[in-house]
Amino acid sequence: NGPKNFHIGWTHIISPLLANQARVAYGRATSNFAPQTDNPLPRIQITGLASFGLWEGLPQGRVQNTFQYSDMLTWTRERHNLKFGAEYHRIQANSILDAFTRGIFTFASWTDFAAGRPLSYQQRFGSTARGNRVSNAFFFAQDDFNVSRDFTLNLGLRVEIAGDVGEVNGIQSNLDVHKQDSSGGALTGPLGTFVLGSNIYGNILNYQPRLGFAWNPGRGQWVLRGGYGITNDFIFLNPITSASRTLPPFIQRIDITGSSSFTGADSYANVVSGTGGIQAQGRAAVGKFSSAQVNFSSINPIDTALKSPQVQQWSLTLERQIGADLAVRVGYVGTAGRYLLRNRQINMIPQYLVRPAASEADEIARLGEFQNIFAASSGTPARGSNRLDPRFNSVGVVESSSSSSFHALEVELNKRFSRGWQVQASYTRSKSIDDGSDVLNGALPNDSFVAQNPFDLANSKGPSQFDIPHRLVVNHIFEPQIFRNLRGIAGSILHGWGLNGIFQSQSGFPVTILAGTRLGISDAALSGNSAGANIVRANVVGDLGKLVFAPAGSAEAAVISSAAARGINANATDRNTNTSNYPLAQPLIGHYGNMGRNSVRLNSLTQFDGVLLKNTPINERVTAQFRAEIFNVFNNTSFAGFQNTLSAPTFGTYQSTLTRPREICLALKLTW
Repeated sequence: NGPKNFHIGWTHIISPLLANQARVAYGRATSNFAPQTDNPLPRIQITGLASFGLWEGLPQGRVQNTFQYSDMLTWTRERHNLKFGAEYHRIQANSILDAFTRGIFTFASWTDFAAGRPLSYQQRFGSTARGNRVSNAFFFAQDDFNVSRDFTLNLGLRVEIAGDVGEVNGIQSNLDVHKQDSSGGALTGPLGTFVLGSNIYGNILNYQPRLGFAWNPGRGQWVLRGGYGITNDFIFLNPITSASRTLPPFIQRIDITGSSSFTGADSYANVVSGTGGIQAQGRAAVGKFSSAQVNFSSINPIDTALKSPQVQQWSLTLERQIGADLAVRVGYVGTAGRYLLRNRQINMIPQYLVRPAASEADEIARLGEFQNIFAASSGTPARGSNRLDPRFNSVGVVESSSSSSFHALEVELNKRFSRGWQVQASYTRSKSIDDGSDVLNGALPNDSFVAQNPFDLANSKGPSQFDIPHRLVVNHIFEPQIFRNLRGIAGSILHGWGLNGIFQSQSGFPVTILAGTRLGISDAALSGNSAGANIVRANVVGDLGKLVFAPAGSAEAAVISSAAARGINANATDRNTNTSNYPLAQPLIGHYGNMGRNSVRLNSLTQFDGVLLKNTPINERVTAQFRAEIFNVFNNTSFAGFQNTLSAPTFGTYQSTLTRPREICLALKLTW
């Protein structure tokens, strides 16, 4: 079913200088993503290769109803144009997200998969159906003050009350690190206790001042504009509802970590068939805090002191009118993001348990020690972990600790349509920097949604995953009028042609190079940050200018050193060294990588889309138009799907394209 919307408005002119406008709106959106099969087999994920099996995020679906009420009063008084208003939103979000209910196996390599040696397994039990509710209220006052004939001042204040997220049936859980209480047999611990039924973080009050001005000296050809304002984003429901719906006791998760842990009742065959002993423990624990349960596996709670993401923005723009149809604009825009959402790991392996490897020889000699620590980092319902709080495995808290900055120089040339042509050219030189570009796993490619070192967030500061330093866009309309007065067959043939198009060229996106699995151990595990994501970066050991990135299967890709020649040791039996002097290497077990986040740039994008058209009048009322729409006129290719995990056999190659090959669409249109 498609979205449904209803809107009604009422405008009341109270007096010539006073008017009121009221609106009521309702929107309903439904979506459902059902699996294509009822096959209950787990998904298979092999490091560096494509996964196979039914995606672990299915089934999922949601029905959202949004109710909106607003009222605005406008009052014109001498040189002031005053506006006052209020708005109220009520959101009902009913949804399910049965992620990982079939389970997922991770293998360190294809060899391990062929031998039936999984690296880890994850599965969840319980119903994820939730009915979340949230209300938001907004109030604002604004004054557009005409100080003089050529100077206008804009003053405003917006106040927002961002409502907390509740669940209509009280089926809601969250971890409050400030409260101490037992949770069944798990007793108390340093990371607090579960709080059931109540809202998550409380209502949030946001103040948003606004200031702007426009100065047109002598009402001539120059205009100077500037402004400053604070805005707050919604705490969008996805990370909140997705995290809260997966917490105990309503949902129970089990993990098996380390190849040696797949034994006895939890053999690989038993887990595949769903009869493993740990799976039985997970099913039995759903809906209650049992005295027999001492570990709640990995969880993603929400910080009870969560704030609304905030952006402070300022700008200064100078515009100049040149002649009757040409204008030039030069501007600067700056933003500072604060309280941005991130996912941070807080349940680490204590450092006294991990003595990082001093050399490759030490790493191999102590491999059994590392494997035991890694395996013990994931507890079971009946056994605690070796982490800071043994009641949990990884704990990735959604919090407001990320920040960003953006600065841009914008230049625009705009020629309005005259004498048969129009051109708009815009160039932006910018820099976007942050210490985390998104809170969701997998939302952005080639970057990690968690920090390499969660206690040194500055270590993750770098170009934003969406940073594009240079971007040029030119669009034009060209319909020459040189033959407009020509009559007869010659006029019909020569007049009425047009060539329109959009040209764009921009820098490539940045990429973070991840270390990958080493000696059969997750790259992040012994740094104490195992989060179900590769987050330890590679080490720089040579000249990065020698790196070669190329499309998979190309002659250039064949030049990239093999995993063995790069010194990759994905399995415990590997003894490879960096014989190719590759400029990147895996850190030794227990170490972080020294390579910066998003420090390598991928290929750029250049594309031109054009339309060739011919208008031919048939009579005074009817015109025929022939159109040839050509997408990617010059057949430029921008590659994507980059493999950024150093341990992957296909590392350094592009697996797909961002652009499509040249496409031509022919059309005939009649206008009357």
